[in-house]
Amino acid sequence: MTVGHGAHGPRHSDPRYVALQAERERHARAAARGTSVWSADQDAVVPREPLRIPELLLGALLAMEAFSVPLGPVALPLNEAGMLLLLALALCRRSRRDVSALGLTAVLAAAVLLFLAIVSVSQGIPDLEWLRRWVRMAALVGLVGCIAGGRLSLRSLAVGLGAAMALNVPLFYAGLVPAPYGSFLTGVLADKNVAGLYYAAMPVLALALVRTRRWKLILLVAAAVCVVLTGSRTSMAGFACAVLWLWLTPRMGAGLRLVLLAVLAWAVAFAEENLARIAFFADRTGTDWLRSNIQAETAVRVAETPWYGRGLTTAYVDFGGATWHYHNSYAGLYTEGGVVLLLAVLGAYAFFGLRLFSARLRTPSRVAVEAAAVVVFVSATQLGEVFITIPSMLVVAAGVTLWLDERDAPLESEVLERRRRRVLAAARRGQHAPSSGGHAVPDL
Repeated sequence: MTVGHGAHGPRHSDPRYVALQAERERHARAAARGTSVWSADQDAVVPREPLRIPELLLGALLAMEAFSVPLGPVALPLNEAGMLLLLALALCRRSRRDVSALGLTAVLAAAVLLFLAIVSVSQGIPDLEWLRRWVRMAALVGLVGCIAGGRLSLRSLAVGLGAAMALNVPLFYAGLVPAPYGSFLTGVLADKNVAGLYYAAMPVLALALVRTRRWKLILLVAAAVCVVLTGSRTSMAGFACAVLWLWLTPRMGAGLRLVLLAVLAWAVAFAEENLARIAFFADRTGTDWLRSNIQAETAVRVAETPWYGRGLTTAYVDFGGATWHYHNSYAGLYTEGGVVLLLAVLGAYAFFGLRLFSARLRTPSRVAVEAAAVVVFVSATQLGEVFITIPSMLVVAAGVTLWLDERDAPLESEVLERRRRRVLAAARRGQHAPSSGGHAVPDL
């Protein structure tokens, strides 16, 4: 017996047809909502490969901001040494993923690096100063490429880095690691704002790798506690925005997500202006006075910067007889590399991190990466070095990894049509409509 069509049978009263329509409507509603980050992510896009011991150990070194090793005339931070060792390890391995689609991206990245070298030399910056920063930037770009190609395991790096961050907390309160900011949580991360960025961004990014709801909640609660302990107000704001993104955006289309970004930007600016010195932040008057003066000097310096920038290591101001780094990463990008560097970096984070206008289905992993990118965008408004850092570039690496796999995934419309055909075929065979198991993303 087949489902009747037109005048050949009471199609609309056939229970199999009714079941088919109900299934289609339910799935359409689920797809429109997107996929909650709290769902069991059995089909997560970020590969769940076995842990690799070398990346796990070297990943732990990525948190070691407070320590350095001598390297000729300079002292190399231990986390940067770990990054260079990871790149050396990657060169000994073959790529596990086709990265040919990143060809244009690689060319653009190389062009930007060449541009920065030319600007730095033309501005008369001493070679040792700009070259060290240039090598660091190139290494971070290389790290992203190696992770995207599967030469390095993102999961292993995240586990190693997360273990080091977790161990840092008891070691700090036991007095076994540095405490340059008194009671504010720093330890191996050296600076409270750096610590805030790590503890805000990395646990959110880790949601892309975690399957169970319990561990996702544990990660977020632990992160919230640690971010507060750092005393970094900007990191707290970034983390709060990320949580809102995780909560709200699975049900939003691209347009509404863009509106939410604007609302969050306004809310952060309002909080900075009106709520920055309440409660246990009341004693920050002196700090805020210094920050406001640095911001004022920064605005003057940015206004005098040509479109091509001033070269690497020039994002600083002289105030009160001392030299201060910018407290705004957007201004830092423009000062060092002008419009070219600013657009290149923001474009990379927006395209691979936020993916606002992608037509692909958003998995829980994708939503988590978006939220981590939100932490970066928010933190960059009040912190001097955010975009070109290890935790932020790990967010880009995860975004690129997802993007490579999403390119081969079907569009949402194609997924729905496949599902419709499967349900219809089952109904014609006299079977029950196959269930999607409660997941918004259908089983392909």
